[in-house]
Amino acid sequence: MIAMAVNTMHRVADAVEAAVSVPFVDIRACAVSALNRQGLKRPLLLGGSVVLQEDGFYVRYLKKHGIEVILPTPDERIKLDQIIFEEFPRQIFSDRAREYCYSIINRSVTARGSDSVILACTELPILFSPYIDENNGPRKPSIPIGAIQVPIVDTVLSHVEALASISLGRISSVEVAIFVDKYWVFNH
Repeated sequence: MIAMAVNTMHRVADAVEAAVSVPFVDIRACAVSALNRQGLKRPLLLGGSVVLQEDGFYVRYLKKHGIEVILPTPDERIKLDQIIFEEFPRQIFSDRAREYCYSIINRSVTARGSDSVILACTELPILFSPYIDENNGPRKPSIPIGAIQVPIVDTVLSHVEALASISLGRISSVEVAIFVDKYWVFNH
């Protein structure tokens, strides 16, 4: 089995899948599966600009599988890119960035009818998690992920769960090839 644990690199997923003879576990399919298990159809998609293109590889994939994707506004995408590409690589997970992402989520839920959020950037879940501050030691985030009032789909976690289920034999490689058309239920 092959997997790419990075949302942005799934822009080449179709080419990778076509070039290999083993199952390819697509992170986008894991997000669809997580949404389907919860009966969710209108997620806000958060990630970098490559993931958030209106007719891009990620949005097309979600729409193809019956998901009505809600995207941040163009201005919000610019600010998200600054956070993701300027702060995250320097290990900066600030309260300001956390509060900004939280405000995007709240606006999307209240004004646009989002029923969930897809965190389609590897570092976004870290933003809402407890962390170690170099100067002050362990800290809780100003806004924990539990404060978000709609279900969260962490694409990394969904991908890892799928890969673990496959590795443990809970689902077969044949099911991997078709699991997006029918969603599986994990044995938790």
